[in-house]
Amino acid sequence: MPPKFQIIEVPADVQREQEQMGTKFKFWYLDKQHGYCLFKEGHPNTGEDWAERIAAELCELLEMPHAVYKLAVWQNRNGIITPNFIGNNDTLVPGNEVLFRRDASYPKHQKKTKKHSIENIFNTFEPLKVQLPIEPAPQNIATAQQVFLGYLMLDAWIGNTDRHHENWALIRRFENGVLSDRLAPTHDHASSLGAILRDIERRERLTTKDRNRTIEAYVAKGRSAIFGNETDTKPLSLIEAFQAASRHNPDASKIWLEKLHGVTIGTLREIFERVPEERISETAKEFALRLLAVNRRRLLELEQP
Repeated sequence: MPPKFQIIEVPADVQREQEQMGTKFKFWYLDKQHGYCLFKEGHPNTGEDWAERIAAELCELLEMPHAVYKLAVWQNRNGIITPNFIGNNDTLVPGNEVLFRRDASYPKHQKKTKKHSIENIFNTFEPLKVQLPIEPAPQNIATAQQVFLGYLMLDAWIGNTDRHHENWALIRRFENGVLSDRLAPTHDHASSLGAILRDIERRERLTTKDRNRTIEAYVAKGRSAIFGNETDTKPLSLIEAFQAASRHNPDASKIWLEKLHGVTIGTLREIFERVPEERISETAKEFALRLLAVNRRRLLELEQP
C-alpha cells in the first residue's frame, strides 16, 4: 500500500495574517518546513481539501505547472495549506485585473462576464509577452498560451468549473528597471472531482439506470467560467473551452492529450488510496475515479477523425 498523505497540523496559536480574496476562511502564516503558507478551510461537508490535494498530484502526472497543496488541520478545522509561489519582487495579478488593464470597459468586479472569453484572454497574453511559469512544462510546450491550454484540459478532465477570472493570474516582476509577466501556476481546484457532492448523490449516480442522472450526464453539464465570445448566452462547457483554445494551438493540444493518454487507472487509484480515510469516503473515491475515466475518454475522443 502506498503511504498516506501527511496531514499537517497548523499550530493553534500560530500568528495569522488574514487573506481577503475569496469566500473561504483562510490565513497566511509562517510554516517551519514549508515557509510562508496559506491555510484554507474547505466548506463543511465537502471534499474540497482532498480535491485540491489530488488535483496537484494529477498535475504532476501531466507535468503541468501547479501550486503545491498539502492536507492540513487548524483547531479541528480541516483544510489545506499551499506555500506561497510569489517571489519577493513579484506581484500576483489576477485575470480580471489583467483583462481590465487591456480594456478599461472590462467588468472586473463581475465574477461572471461574457468578456471573459478565450479570445480576450489570449489576445492579452501576446502584447504583454507573457512568459512561461517558472515550474517545468512538457517538452515543446513553449508559450504561456500553450500552458494555459493545458490548464483548460485539466479543467475538463477533473471537472473544475471554477476557472473564473480570479482563478488564473500572471506573476508580475519589476527587477533592475525591467517589468516582466509570466503565467502563474494553475491553482484553486476545489470545485472539481465531484468534491461538493454528498455521498447519497454519488451513490445514486454510480448505480442509476436513469440516463439523466449518470456520471456521464453529470460531467456533460459541467460549464467553464469562460465564454466563446461576447454574443454567447452561456459559458462554454469544459470540453468546449479546451476545444476553442486548441484551435489556437493544435500542436500543443496534441502534446497535452498525449500526456493524458499516458495516465493509467492504476496510477490514479494509488493516488486516491493515499488520502487518509478520515478525509475521503470509498464512495467519493469511486465517483471521482469514474469521473476521471469518463472525462479522459471524452477528451481523447477529440483526437479521433
